[in-house]
Amino acid sequence: MNRRHVWALGGTAVVLVTAIIAATNLREIYLSQKDFVIGSLLSLAGFCFGKAVNRTAEERAQWLQESGASDDLSKLESNIHSTAERLSEFYWRLDDRPDLLRVAVDDLNKATAYLSSLRHELGATVNRQEWQIPATAQVSLDRIRRDLHEAINRLNRTRERLGPDLAAPEHQTVWDVFDVLATDLLKANRNLDATRGAHLPFPPNIQVENAANYLNAASERADELSALLSARGLEPPETFRIMCRDLRGAIDGLRTVDLAAATR
Repeated sequence: MNRRHVWALGGTAVVLVTAIIAATNLREIYLSQKDFVIGSLLSLAGFCFGKAVNRTAEERAQWLQESGASDDLSKLESNIHSTAERLSEFYWRLDDRPDLLRVAVDDLNKATAYLSSLRHELGATVNRQEWQIPATAQVSLDRIRRDLHEAINRLNRTRERLGPDLAAPEHQTVWDVFDVLATDLLKANRNLDATRGAHLPFPPNIQVENAANYLNAASERADELSALLSARGLEPPETFRIMCRDLRGAIDGLRTVDLAAATR
């Protein structure tokens, strides 16, 4: 017999015992204060029956463990994380629509965050250290991610705009810098995307520091690319200039993110 059965029997017993040993008195009280008597009995019985129906956190955790749901959540979380890691190792190296792979990795990161939240809502056991990012810092990181995503999209459009003007083999140096710049942006994006979610299995400041380093390197590559274009008599398109502003906005934003209150 579990705790819920005990509460159910307790509620029933209270009603029966009260009715048996105090039938006469209850009758008199009932006649004088009907609402009070009925309300009190129903409240007490409702409390007991409510306890019987609702699982306690301990019982919920026990059920998750015995049913195997907790292990299934762990395996699902591990598989999603591994898939995201495998994709992230290659998605910035591909020339053919790397943005599609970036979106796929982003979706996997969101799935990991949702799964982590679900685990905590169910009260499933977490056999690892976890860090929580303060809500204000998470809002700032979301804004920086949007700036970074826009920077990546505008860099792709800049590449398309300059393609016809830089088709000759002697312009290969420009494309090499383009590739390094794109790689740095995508690696920064990967590190920031890993900070999604309310519960993280790693210190968030490490990911943010890595992202800041890649963004600073990308800023240097952007300046180098601008100089190479000018040396060839080409004016950087407006999409490139806006991309540089997005990049600077992301760098400045990371400097203001306060992760000192991140807890574990």
